[in-house]
Amino acid sequence: MTDHYTLAHFFLSQMYAKSHELGYDPTMKPAADKRPRYRNQWDITVHYVEEGSAGDDGTEVKTGTATFRTIQVLSNVGAETIRSRGTRVWQARQIINGKEQPETVVIKDYWVDSDRMREATIWRNMLQDAPSDELREPLKRHLLTPLYSGDVVIGGQIDNTLSLLRRGTALPKDLEPFATVHLAPLPTSEETVPEEHPLAPQGAGIIPPQAPPPPEMMVFHDKSHHRIVFKETAKTIENLNTVGTTLQAAGQTLGALSLIHACGWVHRDISSGNILIVDGIVKIADLEYAKRMSDSSSNSSRSGTATFMSIEADYHAHKFRLKEGRKPVPTQGLFSSKYGQRFRPIGGKRGSQTRPSKAQGNASPQIATPVPPPFRYNPLHDVESVWWLLVYLTLYRIAEVADDTNVRRQAQRQLYSHMLGSREVRRGAFMERDTFSANKGCLHDRLQPIADMLEEASNNTCGTLLPS
Repeated sequence: MTDHYTLAHFFLSQMYAKSHELGYDPTMKPAADKRPRYRNQWDITVHYVEEGSAGDDGTEVKTGTATFRTIQVLSNVGAETIRSRGTRVWQARQIINGKEQPETVVIKDYWVDSDRMREATIWRNMLQDAPSDELREPLKRHLLTPLYSGDVVIGGQIDNTLSLLRRGTALPKDLEPFATVHLAPLPTSEETVPEEHPLAPQGAGIIPPQAPPPPEMMVFHDKSHHRIVFKETAKTIENLNTVGTTLQAAGQTLGALSLIHACGWVHRDISSGNILIVDGIVKIADLEYAKRMSDSSSNSSRSGTATFMSIEADYHAHKFRLKEGRKPVPTQGLFSSKYGQRFRPIGGKRGSQTRPSKAQGNASPQIATPVPPPFRYNPLHDVESVWWLLVYLTLYRIAEVADDTNVRRQAQRQLYSHMLGSREVRRGAFMERDTFSANKGCLHDRLQPIADMLEEASNNTCGTLLPS
């Protein structure tokens, strides 16, 4: 090596660098107790802005810090991958004056696009946009309650990729974008059912998985390190393992979405990890992708989870148009009354389900122009994500509990994998009218009501739309 200056500079930089410059997070330290009650406990500092102290009216911005001691990790799925939001979720207790408080909370630590609105701000704006208290209070019950939130501050500045990785230097505008491959995660069984087996998936709309599409060119945005603390500790909808409770949760989810839509917002990321259950009440989480329907701003990053994404959101383009003389299907009108009666609070009585008030007059999506405009997410996309969520729960989760033979479970999961083979396969599975009826043989009898409902729901939607 002839460049001795660079070599010396490298080692001296490592020797004299501060801990946070080497990648360590000084706001997250091992628990101060010499004998922690739980394994791998951490004391995490959350920087926050006091509610009501920040605004465009010139009010003073008041900031503070709060310290929490973790109890256990609730979720860290995908946090270790190179390209992710690095989301980690802990159950924790707040430390006040050196004493651990009895109430448990949940801390969510993740990296968010720097130009996106923060989750607590979205929560406040969504409630403020509610046209009446009659709508606002039910919506509040279906959302998690943020206690503290703010970007992580290290060394007097916000911890983000622009300052940490690039020392404040933006990438050149003419830089070639990164190539990414569109791959929907496909849960598969170790064994498959032979095609000649009577329980094997078959029929129209079921196509074997195909080769993935060519790479897409996307631009990755600067990320900011963010933390938010929620009051409630919840379990995901995946923890429900019966047909009845799953249908009740789906009904509550549609009711909660109708309230969000009536406030003029769309969620844009409905998934199995974002539908939570607290004391029998559905809570819709992860609002960081939520957006006002009137917001025309665009972000090149596709929002949503691939497995549960609507067809149009997956393509990021309008693929359907409203049939002449037909009206869009409202959020809660996707399923007929025959199965809608099942949608009630988990463990509750019929007739007690969340219903949108009369103040929600504009909850239905409006599709007016025959010329496809730039792609905009609308309420039907949220509702279709609930459809894909029920498909996943029916064929992949509940199947494991309601199964009476190993072969049947494999067949149900095989059917699910076929339905998610590619974009075109997903589109065909959703549009085809007999995807489930053609495969009744591989479904458990207890799952048949959900399959009938799913098929009817897709038929109701597709009956009003035409491919464009």
